[in-house]
Amino acid sequence: MEEEILKEENVSDFGQRLRAIRKSLQLKQRDFANDLDVSVTTLSDIETGKSKPGLDFFVRLSGTFNVNLYYLFFGEGEMFRKKDDTGPMENFLGESSEDVKEFLTYFFNSKLVQYQVLGYFRRFLNEEEEAINKDLEKNKKKPT
Repeated sequence: MEEEILKEENVSDFGQRLRAIRKSLQLKQRDFANDLDVSVTTLSDIETGKSKPGLDFFVRLSGTFNVNLYYLFFGEGEMFRKKDDTGPMENFLGESSEDVKEFLTYFFNSKLVQYQVLGYFRRFLNEEEEAINKDLEKNKKKPT
C-alpha cells in the first residue's frame, strides 16, 4: 500500500511547521485562517494534527504566503520561496488547472509518484542540463 505524505506520525510535525510559518508571518490564527479561507477551528485542527488539509489549502497557502511546500511537508529547505522563484508559477493553475490539481493530488499523496517523478527529473536534468539552462536563460529575457 502506498504511503501518504501526511501519514499519522508526520501530521503533528506538519502542524508544528504550519504553526511556525504562521508565527513567522506574525499572524493570529483568526487572520491566517481568514486569508486561507478556512475556519479557525479547521486551522487549529490542522495545526494540532487532528485533521489533514486538502489540495486547495496548499494552493492558497503557497500562493498567498509564498510558502515552500517542500519545507512544509518534509521540514527541509527554506520556509518561504524567494520572490524571484515564482517565475511562470504565477499562473500555476491556468488552462490546465484540472491536470495540475490531479498531478498535485497524486504527487502529495503517493510516495511512489514522488519517487518516480523525482527520479525522472534527476535523470532528465543530468542528461539535458545544458539545454535546460539555455531554456531558463531564454525565458528570463522574455518580457512577462
